[in-house]
Amino acid sequence: MAVQIDRSRIPVLAVLVAVGAVAACSRGGAMGPGAAQGTSFSVAATTTGSSGSTTTQSSSSGMTQSDSTDTLTLSKVQLVVRRIELSPVDTGAQADTVCSRGDDDGEHPAQWTRVGHCDEMKVGPVLVDVPLDGQVEKVFSAQLPVGTYDGVELQIHAPSHYDPSDSAFLQANPEFDSVSVRAEGTFDGRPFTFTSRIEARQRNVLNPPVQVADSVPTNITFHLDLSKWFVSPGGTLIDPSTATGDSQTGDLVRWNIMSSLQTFRDDNRNGQCDGGGSRDGGFGG
Repeated sequence: MAVQIDRSRIPVLAVLVAVGAVAACSRGGAMGPGAAQGTSFSVAATTTGSSGSTTTQSSSSGMTQSDSTDTLTLSKVQLVVRRIELSPVDTGAQADTVCSRGDDDGEHPAQWTRVGHCDEMKVGPVLVDVPLDGQVEKVFSAQLPVGTYDGVELQIHAPSHYDPSDSAFLQANPEFDSVSVRAEGTFDGRPFTFTSRIEARQRNVLNPPVQVADSVPTNITFHLDLSKWFVSPGGTLIDPSTATGDSQTGDLVRWNIMSSLQTFRDDNRNGQCDGGGSRDGGFGG
C-alpha cells in the first residue's frame, strides 16, 4: 500500500535526541565500597495489542501485525548500542560521567569508566537482540555507584569500517557495517530485510528515579514499542522494503523507531514500570 507523507512534518533526526533529561553524568563513586551490586540492563518490546486499524500479536514465528489490507511479520530485530549513561538527581559542579559497556550474552559484568565534566566516552558497540515473545531479556550487568538517578541516555550507533574501534565488532557482525538497526520478516508473505543507519542519543527521564543501594539488585529496562515502527500516520501498515535511504517513508520509519523507546526501573523484569511511575520516551518538544 502506498503511503503519502507530509515530509515537512517530520523533523530531521539529529545526532542528539533530547527527551527531557539533563546532561548525562554520574557523580563520583569509585568502584568498591561505594558501589552497588548487580545493576542489570534489559530490553523488552511491545508485541501484542491493537491501535487504530492495526492489531499486533506474538507467535512462534515472531511478531505479527495486521490491518484491513496487509500483514507484517517480524522474525528478528537487532540494534547496536554504543553507550549507556545515567544522570544523578544532583549532578554537582564537578560531575563525573559514568558509562557502561557489557557483553551481549547478558552474563558478563559491564565496565564503567569515569571522566570529568561530562565528557563523552565511547564504549561498545554491543549487539542487542530484541525479544519478540513479550519477554524481558537481560543484556548485561554492571556495578553502579550508590545514588539516585533520574535520567538515562542510550546511544544508538552504526559501526563503520572506517572507525578502527569498530573493527572487532564488524569482524563478528559484518552485516552491521553502517547499520545500527536491522529487522527481518515478511510483508504479505514477501521476505524483507530492513536496515537503518540511525546515529542518535536517546535521553529519557526515569520516573520515579532509580535508587541504587548497597547489595540491592536493580534493573533498568529499555522498552521498544515495535508496533509503531512500520505504521503510517493514518494507521496503515508500511511495507518495510519501501522505507529506504532518504525517502519520505524512510524518514517516517526512522522517526517511529526513535520515538518508540521508553526507559524505566523494572526490578522484577516484568516489562512494567516499578513504583507506580510512568514510562518516559519519545522525542521532547
